[in-house]
Amino acid sequence: MRQFDAFVQDCIDHRQKIFDKLFDIMTDVLENHTRRILSFNWNGLGEMDKGPLFDLTLDLARLQKAVVDYLEKHVADLQGFFGKVLKMYVERLCTTTKSVATEAKPSLTTKGRMALKKELAIVRNNMEKWVVQCHISPTDVNVAVLEEQIK
Repeated sequence: MRQFDAFVQDCIDHRQKIFDKLFDIMTDVLENHTRRILSFNWNGLGEMDKGPLFDLTLDLARLQKAVVDYLEKHVADLQGFFGKVLKMYVERLCTTTKSVATEAKPSLTTKGRMALKKELAIVRNNMEKWVVQCHISPTDVNVAVLEEQIK
């Protein structure tokens, strides 16, 4: 029985290490996106162009699909892991977009501000969908704050 308990604990530890590694990867991905968002020329984004928040959304969509496919029967793990990732992304995007809105060089024009708001709305809509699909409480991941950063 002790061997079985040790085996179960090893499986639990291994699963946690996988979640930790995935979280570390998504942290690195977020860092790369953050740098791109901060250095991007929002004033030059055309009506049909896609900015850096589009790529960020694609990366999150890939992760969401993978974890939902893998964890669909393990709702608590899905909520915990993807909720943690979304919360990290929302918090970082809030500070990053606020910096873009207030400290961008050159300063954001009305066109640049509208481009940033448009991309944030796309991110928000996707995140709201994922919160529902992953059974995450909206109070745990408040995506509504994203668009509040741009005045």
